[in-house]
Amino acid sequence: MKRLLAQIGLTYLSVLAVVFYFGKLLAFIILSIALLLFIVFLAVKKCRATVYLPVMAFIALIACVVNILYTTCVYDKTVETYNGYIGKVVAKLEEEPYKNYDMYYYKFKCIKADSQNCNFMFIAYSKDLLDIDALSTIETQVELSKTENKSYIAKRYFLTGSFGYGTAQIKEISPPQKGYRYYAIKLRQKIRETLETYLSKDAFCLSSALLLGDKYALSNELRQQFTQAGVSHLIVVSGMHFSILVSLFIILTKIKGLRRFKNFILALAVLFIFIYMGVTGFVPSVMRSGIMLLVCIIGMMIVDDPYPPNSLGFAAIILTCYRPYLAGDMSLILSFATTFSIITLSPILTDKFSKRIISDKPIPKNEKKIKKKLITYSRKIAYFLLAMLSVNISAYVVSLPLSILFFGAAPTLSVIVSIVLYFPIQFLLILSFIIAVIGFIPFTSFLIVFLSSVANMLTDLSLAIVNFFADLPFSYLHVTFNFVYLFILLSAILLLWMFISKDKLRLKVISLCMALMLLVGYLSAVYLESNVSTVNVYNVDNGLAVMYKSPDTNALLTLDCNSKNTFETIGKLENKVTKFELVSCVNNTQDSFDGLNSLTKAFAINSVLLYDNKRTVYLPDTVDTCIVPQSFQKVALSDKESVTYYLAGDKYITYLDAKTCSLLVLPNGVDVENIPPEYRSASIIVFSKYPQNFELLSCDTLIISEKEESAYFDMKLVHSISDRVLLTADGDIEVVMEV
Repeated sequence: MKRLLAQIGLTYLSVLAVVFYFGKLLAFIILSIALLLFIVFLAVKKCRATVYLPVMAFIALIACVVNILYTTCVYDKTVETYNGYIGKVVAKLEEEPYKNYDMYYYKFKCIKADSQNCNFMFIAYSKDLLDIDALSTIETQVELSKTENKSYIAKRYFLTGSFGYGTAQIKEISPPQKGYRYYAIKLRQKIRETLETYLSKDAFCLSSALLLGDKYALSNELRQQFTQAGVSHLIVVSGMHFSILVSLFIILTKIKGLRRFKNFILALAVLFIFIYMGVTGFVPSVMRSGIMLLVCIIGMMIVDDPYPPNSLGFAAIILTCYRPYLAGDMSLILSFATTFSIITLSPILTDKFSKRIISDKPIPKNEKKIKKKLITYSRKIAYFLLAMLSVNISAYVVSLPLSILFFGAAPTLSVIVSIVLYFPIQFLLILSFIIAVIGFIPFTSFLIVFLSSVANMLTDLSLAIVNFFADLPFSYLHVTFNFVYLFILLSAILLLWMFISKDKLRLKVISLCMALMLLVGYLSAVYLESNVSTVNVYNVDNGLAVMYKSPDTNALLTLDCNSKNTFETIGKLENKVTKFELVSCVNNTQDSFDGLNSLTKAFAINSVLLYDNKRTVYLPDTVDTCIVPQSFQKVALSDKESVTYYLAGDKYITYLDAKTCSLLVLPNGVDVENIPPEYRSASIIVFSKYPQNFELLSCDTLIISEKEESAYFDMKLVHSISDRVLLTADGDIEVVMEV
């Protein structure tokens, strides 16, 4: 019965996460299966004696019921009532705004909509920083729409809102009410101010991310470097950061003169945990680690050896008992999965490694004292390094398949980089914490100056390491191969077989099978990928976002959509590419240029083709070449691929000639009669609003990018152009152009 709480909590969390991503239908299927199994387990005497089996079935049943009820009574009701709402709302700003690329994001709790009481959350975005204090209540005009962002939905933000371009009219109803959250935010601001005052810019950004969870304090380039190196988890406050800080209190209890004050010191640690969760904004990963640490510390006050998996299960129950969708938060899933792997697998690996590498022979008594100490300390250091390696391998075993499933990417050097960065990052975190604490003590600036100089050096060292590994070939692979998902499934089956079996030979056979599967699958996928060109057209309502990707080049042919869709599309692009040979910006709109500025911060770009006769556009130094097209412009992408820009009337058309296939992108308002006949036919044609004289066009595949309500109408109008018509209203589209 020792593991019962762990089993209940983790089963409940796992089922909630699965049905969150796959919807009601799967919830009903699992519910039916769980009910059937529960009855069978109770009926069969042998299964009934093993309490874990009926408990697992019952918990899975409960999780499905909770998900179905929450979806029906909360999510569906909120979305149906307020999707498309335009009007005044009274809302409370729940947190400080954060900036990502060129947009500010605000987390609101709506209190009234059209003078009707309500209680739902939404995220609003604005181009400008609005004069709103965190926790204040305001009245404003907003347009709400349903969000498809799973991360937002998991955190109860079912809707997003727009203020427009700096036109928000904000009226403060009441100032922030002073309470626990108010003082937590003020403490965070004070810590941030202290760090910014005494640290260099890079050191401040990295320390703020490590200590406060301000990952957006880092520049987009730095965040990209951490991602490329496979250590983006280091700049998100999680269990590692939390446990390092709490361990400072636990170390005090081990000091001989302070052991009598053990419970008092642990009580201070409990107080610190509550404060730190508030300062970091109650993000899910911090809440998970905070609850675990609370349970472990309280357990240390009562017994000396609390069972960690039970703490993990308890944390899962607490976090999802009133917010079941939180089980779908990717950071929370990664946090729970890696923590469970670490606390269960790493001790086994450490034991196996140490037995093979570290000698357990007793030190001869006749050895010199100095040599005895050297042998003893070398064994301790070796054991510590092996333990650290085991922890990172244990985390990587789980995080790799989850990273592939969630982000379509595989960090290959994560274990090595994490080990190399362990000490610099840990010391920087501790130094940042000490600087923040000393900042509240008068007349201690001389100490902060010394500590800050060390922190600056650690930052420079950490960033140099990250940049080195990020620039290595194959450090971060974008996984677009379907075989990887099959590999993950088969690996899970083989691992389950391995744990059930007691035959050691099977472990070797399974390891060999998995290695062969991965090798054969990878080589096959690389061969196919080297002969495939694809066109991706993204769902951006009324607008166009078209990317061409081939073995030789990546080109973003257009990104003409509103700000909200721009940033969502950039996030999708980041899962596929890191660099563009060419970015086109020939649509003369403010949205296009705002999108271009955001792109230059998110990607390495060789060339930008830019047309504008209304405003001056400044591009950063990261863009190598800026091309201004004339009425006719041809740009070579590779030996066999080129893009032609032709000014048809006052609109530029984009025509891509890619080996044996072609692509035509038409802007809104173009007249096909102004397009030369040789550019009126293509393998694929993409447009948003159907053009004048569209009957002159012909293609194999036609893609229409419009809102759902008008897309199907346009589809009927232009069906004569092609027998194959696709709509982005049904979702993002990927077309294979050549195999």
